[in-house]
Amino acid sequence: VDEKFEKCLRKAEDYTLSDKTKTDPLPYLFMSRCFYEMSKRDEFKEAFPKANVDCFKYISKYAQMAKKKPAEARIDEFQDYLNELRKFGISEAEDRIGKGKVSNAKFYFDAMVDVDPKDAGALIMYAYCLEFAKDKKCALSYDKAKALLTNGEASSDQDVQKDFLKYALIFYSTKLSEKGSNDAALEWMNLGDSYFKGDAEYKAAKSLIGG
Repeated sequence: VDEKFEKCLRKAEDYTLSDKTKTDPLPYLFMSRCFYEMSKRDEFKEAFPKANVDCFKYISKYAQMAKKKPAEARIDEFQDYLNELRKFGISEAEDRIGKGKVSNAKFYFDAMVDVDPKDAGALIMYAYCLEFAKDKKCALSYDKAKALLTNGEASSDQDVQKDFLKYALIFYSTKLSEKGSNDAALEWMNLGDSYFKGDAEYKAAKSLIGG
């Protein structure tokens, strides 16, 4: 609130380095928040050139600690920040994909999955980045996303996640269609039907593929 980001960062880091508190989730969340805020301000660019990456590095650590101490993580309380960070990560990743640096984008999607393993949109795009890099581990992430969508378990309560799921399904299905794999493309689009009933954009994208 006081915008004393460096002071907050140092204090939070002290907690992560102490044997007594290094498994507490919240210090990692506050480190992420500090780096995120600093990434938006020119005054910190020289001293913290990787702030736009470090905010995701520490949100992943927060997510890891949250698994051990879910009650202390208070995820619901910080959902606004998590959604803001998701939007930022999507923007950063899309920028890299647009520049042909697809492999560099996977870091952001991986962090999003760390925070929410049921984020099917992030799983699809993470898998796409792995596939682009010819990493066979992409199949596992695609399968996880398919299972979530098939079972109706994909996260969609947060608007940013639902919007990104729609983007990911259209993006990946279009890529498949462009390669001549229309059946596979339609299979993926069909998986999103229950999530985007009555959505004109989704219906139009599916129609272009041939569904």
